Amino acid sequence: MNAVTPSPRPRAWRYMLEALLPKAAPAPRMPDDLHVEWTQYRPRRREVDDFACLCGLAPAAGALPPLFLHAIAFRAQMALLTRRAFPLPIWRVLQVRNRLVDLEPVMPDATLAFRCRVHAQRVVAKGLEVDLETCIDSGPLQVASSVNTFYVRSRVADGVVAARVPEPPTFTEERRHDWHVSRGGGYAFARLTGDYNGIHLFDGYARRFGFPRAFLHPLRVVGQAIARAPGEPTGGPGTTEVWMKGPVLRDSDVYLRVGPDAAGNPVLAVHGQSDPRPAIVIRRGS
Repeated sequence: MNAVTPSPRPRAWRYMLEALLPKAAPAPRMPDDLHVEWTQYRPRRREVDDFACLCGLAPAAGALPPLFLHAIAFRAQMALLTRRAFPLPIWRVLQVRNRLVDLEPVMPDATLAFRCRVHAQRVVAKGLEVDLETCIDSGPLQVASSVNTFYVRSRVADGVVAARVPEPPTFTEERRHDWHVSRGGGYAFARLTGDYNGIHLFDGYARRFGFPRAFLHPLRVVGQAIARAPGEPTGGPGTTEVWMKGPVLRDSDVYLRVGPDAAGNPVLAVHGQSDPRPAIVIRRGS
């Protein structure tokens, strides 16, 4: 079985070292039993406060911010993506979509378990997509889940009919908000997610992969966008869909467009100041 149960949490130094090992399978084929389980996690007050500060959210009172759970759950996903049995190189993998589902409020004294597995994969234009499904449980109760989609360029896609991928929703702009994305906070957010990919930390490293400089982790941008959209709920049951179309660079000015889609669901789009194309699009639903 390709399973691991880290305790007390997936350790970044351990799974990042494993990521340096040669891949067991040269072809992009996912083993059927590849999964990660992480149990007995209890939220730390400092982690909750750091998350709120980095996203610009109000300090937590009562239930945990739902997005915090998904940030912490990213450690389990990193532990899976860096497994030697995972056939795609983590250094070339980028997040492209998230579907975050929050089912129940979670109290700060809860004990949580994370279960992450490969859910699906598909050939798309110029590469491959892999879906990781993560379930978050508190005792016998499932309180949240997510499907995070990762993309990697691959010549395997050459000559293959590409699958259609969901496109961001169109919406009618009603409000606009501007703010400055700070340069700092990258390491602090990495301590929460366990994602120490250099594209979020080092300008020189990011430039090696074709980016102008390092950029924020997408979940941090989602938190900042929600915090800056007046009237948008920051917690409670619901679904958050995210499309990641480009980087939100550190130390840059950005703006947020907010409005409803055709069904009345609130949509938030984050843009660089000089780019009419959104970098990240967020749709909130019940």
